[in-house]
Amino acid sequence: LALEKRACNRRLTEASLPAPLQISAANVEEAFAAVDRVGFPAVIKPAKGNEGRGVTANLKTRQEVMPAYEYASGRGQEVLVEEWIPGTDYRLLVVGRRFVAAARCVPPVVTGDGMHTIRELIAKLNEEPDRDDLRLCRVTVDPTMNRHLSRQGFSAADVPNPGRSVSLRPS
Repeated sequence: LALEKRACNRRLTEASLPAPLQISAANVEEAFAAVDRVGFPAVIKPAKGNEGRGVTANLKTRQEVMPAYEYASGRGQEVLVEEWIPGTDYRLLVVGRRFVAAARCVPPVVTGDGMHTIRELIAKLNEEPDRDDLRLCRVTVDPTMNRHLSRQGFSAADVPNPGRSVSLRPS
């Protein structure tokens, strides 16, 4: 169900659980209109998928809408615009209508050593044995990460000062 964003949103609403306002956008003009309805901050994402692929969260300006739409639609599928709801991100596992497990999702972070670029620190992070895309996702540099780094005053080519933690993704 989590892979099908529209169905998941509908099921949450049917269960009287809070769910973000969600609008389908068939083109960038519709994405702009949808953002006007949901307001800022907003999220633009593919209607199907997992692990944040194609998702741009916490959009704060109209200038961010077009690249976010292009990133989400680049996967060749329906695009959704949602209101951004801040808070801690959890993934819940329900089997046979029974809650089985929960995991708190923590955005990846690298810590500067004064010698390596953020891109090189990401490569080192991805060498960790748990980053096997089963237990933990591998970290990739993509438009969402570049935008998130830029908001912090960084690019993937920058060398952070020793001890400086740099958040790699907004969620």
